Amino acid sequence: MQAPKSTVLALTLIALASAPAIAQTSKKGPPPAPAATSKATFDKLDKNKDGAIDAQEAKADARLAGQFAKLDANGDGKLSRVEFSAAK
Repeated sequence: MQAPKSTVLALTLIALASAPAIAQTSKKGPPPAPAATSKATFDKLDKNKDGAIDAQEAKADARLAGQFAKLDANGDGKLSRVEFSAAK
């Protein structure tokens, strides 16, 4: 009867010892902050790197293209970073 108890104990200790290693490999780190994601998205959409997203560039993102006129607060045909940050 002693052999099964010691086997169970050994297996339990092995499982407990390896749990931190398993948990560590499954973590991917914290998600990027919304501002960082927004900046990265803006930079990706601003193909000509003029600091604004025009209607043509906005077409690369269907959701943004659908909101473009509403977000273009000053009506200049481009979204500044401030106008872009209002997108939901």
